[in-house]
Amino acid sequence: MAKRKFYYKKENKPQKLQNVYDPQMEQKAKSVLIDDLSLSEVTCALLKKNNFKQCSDLVVRTEKDMYKIQNFGKKHLIEISKALKSKGFCFATLPASAPKAVKENAKQSSKDSQKQKSNIKAALPEKRAEQKHTKEPTEILPNRKFFTLSGKLRQGEGRPRYDHTESKPISSVPYPPSEWRKVQRGTKWGFYDGVKNVIEPKYDEVFSFKEGLACVELDEKCGFIDEKNNVVIPFEYESALSFSEGYAVVVKDGKCGYIDKKNNLVIAFDFDAATPFEGGTARVKKDGRWGVVDTNGSVKWNAK
Repeated sequence: MAKRKFYYKKENKPQKLQNVYDPQMEQKAKSVLIDDLSLSEVTCALLKKNNFKQCSDLVVRTEKDMYKIQNFGKKHLIEISKALKSKGFCFATLPASAPKAVKENAKQSSKDSQKQKSNIKAALPEKRAEQKHTKEPTEILPNRKFFTLSGKLRQGEGRPRYDHTESKPISSVPYPPSEWRKVQRGTKWGFYDGVKNVIEPKYDEVFSFKEGLACVELDEKCGFIDEKNNVVIPFEYESALSFSEGYAVVVKDGKCGYIDKKNNLVIAFDFDAATPFEGGTARVKKDGRWGVVDTNGSVKWNAK
């Protein structure tokens, strides 16, 4: 007797909605300036520093693209996302319906990188034949120039180049702490010096090293660590900015103040907004008025 076959109707599971590239949204966003999003002073200054002038500069980028901006973190992304949503906008992804020009540029860049790799592989045998088969360094480049991650030219003291046939790696020079880049593992962040992970990913957010210390976030509290991952300033602040001229902006109970590198409160928590020190002064805001504060805590308020 033949076995009976049973057929079950598959349920259509609801698909997750994703932000997509919308040309019409981009056109509408061109009429909205960054200042119209009612962002915090720090976030607005960060966007303007990176040439974001209109909302159209935001809606054509993905959330992942925004993390490529230096000192840009999760709190900035959440704030900007809410501001865009209030105006009827959102960040984009790159689906199949994206403009052809974007796709063609991506394909062309991948082809160029493949050609470059093939040229490098073809040149390797010639270089190996020229080098001597010795265990000692075969070449010293005393005036070799290196480019850092930020694109600045850095003069190196020279690095030894070993014989490829001996499978000796070319020694690399680690980047200085001020140029360490962020590295992510899962939802945690750490630092990478161009050679290895110098600080393993364990923090919810990290910011660049400035003046020997880096601001990091853990369990929704901010503190500061040194280059050896020692906690110098404990995690007790709601938010914080990197050190500048020996002082850092920190937030406690919704108010901004300034601390030094020993976690001494230099300027009291008395302001609604504050900026890092530059040239011995910083800008502060209280009760809707902006002013200039010096390292002694004296404030000169702008005239209404």
